[in-house]
Amino acid sequence: MAKRPTKPKKPDAAGASKGAPLVKYLMPPSMQLLSTDVAIIQHSVERGLFYLTFFQTRAPLDEHFSSVDADCVARLALTPTAMAGIVGLLNSNLGKYRAGAEAELAKMDAEEAGHSSGGKT
Repeated sequence: MAKRPTKPKKPDAAGASKGAPLVKYLMPPSMQLLSTDVAIIQHSVERGLFYLTFFQTRAPLDEHFSSVDADCVARLALTPTAMAGIVGLLNSNLGKYRAGAEAELAKMDAEEAGHSSGGKT
């Protein structure tokens, strides 16, 4: 009888799998939460890195301004492996957000429909 292939072990909550070190995420109390509304993503094949630069504009981005200043709030250099991991996490999280937002909107629509029909269904 042939053996079934085994599935790779899933990483634990901290991202460690067998043989990989456990990552302890340390967040200093002084760490600021910054918002960003503009990003630039570049890559260098020669260096094997992706560069992510995040900016925060000083004014709303709309047609009332011919130009606005954007202050750099963070710059990151990532390996292709790290970039692929982050892109996967971003896509997964965005999908979960969209699913939750759609469910919340459907719930609100159902509640509104119930109120407009006098609560009788």
